[in-house]
Amino acid sequence: MDLMYQRGLMYRRRVLPAGRVTATPPAFLRLAAHPVRWQLLTALAESDYRVRELVARVDQPQNLVSYHLRLLRSGELVTSTRSSFDGRDSYYHLDLDRFAAALTDSGATLHPALRGDVAPLVPPATAGGRDVSPCCSCAQETARVHRSPRHCCAITLPAA
Repeated sequence: MDLMYQRGLMYRRRVLPAGRVTATPPAFLRLAAHPVRWQLLTALAESDYRVRELVARVDQPQNLVSYHLRLLRSGELVTSTRSSFDGRDSYYHLDLDRFAAALTDSGATLHPALRGDVAPLVPPATAGGRDVSPCCSCAQETARVHRSPRHCCAITLPAA
C-alpha cells in the first residue's frame, strides 16, 4: 500500500495527538443523543407530522415535544411548513441534506477517514484495461489474490 495516501489522509484535517480526547462531542451528537429528540428524528425520517401526531408517536406531553422540536429547529435538523389548506397546522420534517452534512462532520471529528470527501487509501489502478482495485482492507489486487486459498477476507468468488 502506498504510504503517501495514508499520510494525505492523516493530515487532511487536524488530528489530535495520541492520548488527547476532546472534552465535548460535536453539537450534532449532543442534539441528537437525547432520547426524546432521537424518537422525534426517527419519526420524522418516516414522514412529515404535526405536533399532535408527534405527541402520540413519542408518547410525551405536548409542551415537551414542542420544546425538543424547537431545539431541533434551531439546530437546523428539522424544518416546518404551514399547511397549504388553511395555514393553521405546521408540518415538521427532517432536513435530510443538513442532517447528512452534520452526521458527516461529526464523524470527521472522530477520525478524518469518516469524512465524505476523503480520497481512497489506495487509488484504483488498471492493468491492461481491467480494474485491479483492492477487494478489501488487505489492499491486494482483486484478480491475483482470490486465486489464493489463504486470502485474508475469505471472499468466495463465483467461478469465471
